[in-house]
Amino acid sequence: MQIVNFGHFTTAIKNSVLCHTNDDGHDWYELRKGLTTWSPTGEFLTAIYGAWAMVDPATMRVTNVEFDPSRLVPDNKIVLGIDADTSDIHVGMLFAKGKLIDAPPPVTAIDVDRERDRRIDAGFVFEGVRYQSDEGSRENIAGAKSAATDAIALGAKAGDFGWQRLLDANGAQAFVWIAADNSLHPMDAQTMVQFGYAALNHKQSMIFKARALKAMDPIPTDYATNETYWS
Repeated sequence: MQIVNFGHFTTAIKNSVLCHTNDDGHDWYELRKGLTTWSPTGEFLTAIYGAWAMVDPATMRVTNVEFDPSRLVPDNKIVLGIDADTSDIHVGMLFAKGKLIDAPPPVTAIDVDRERDRRIDAGFVFEGVRYQSDEGSRENIAGAKSAATDAIALGAKAGDFGWQRLLDANGAQAFVWIAADNSLHPMDAQTMVQFGYAALNHKQSMIFKARALKAMDPIPTDYATNETYWS
């Protein structure tokens, strides 16, 4: 499919005449004369391309499709001549890298929720170390945080890694947590409480950032890849 881009036309009034001019200074109506043939009575006969389309320069989506370019009024639009039938082109297609493609379906709130859940489960960083945060890990963290809170109430001191023995005489001599890279990290009760809140904050942050995305209209297509939305 051959596509010729005739440029972005803007509208201005010159000598009391409405003109649509592209970036090269060509007037649309003058340009169109060499693209079409007409009967002696002024009826449209043929054009050098079978389909003509206008594209919104902001969204790069097709807004109009015609077989007769004289039906186009390119007010702040890009004009394309296309070696195809009008049935092959439809409103809403994207003009990208010189080609017309079907636009992807709009992003929905469900799509954002899926990305939110993926990020919640993808892990978080605490004191420079990445830890797992899938549902099972979050449940374990919440349980350990609760136990650490009890241990502090029973007198666990900062720097005491054996705080579990205040709750269970057979508890480990040193409480450790396994990081995402399988390394072991000792935590006193106070650090475990902070770790628990870090896990909670990670989940809450993803929930609120997803909410902000879902409030956008439309939801940006790069919602899953643009870290700006999630950082």
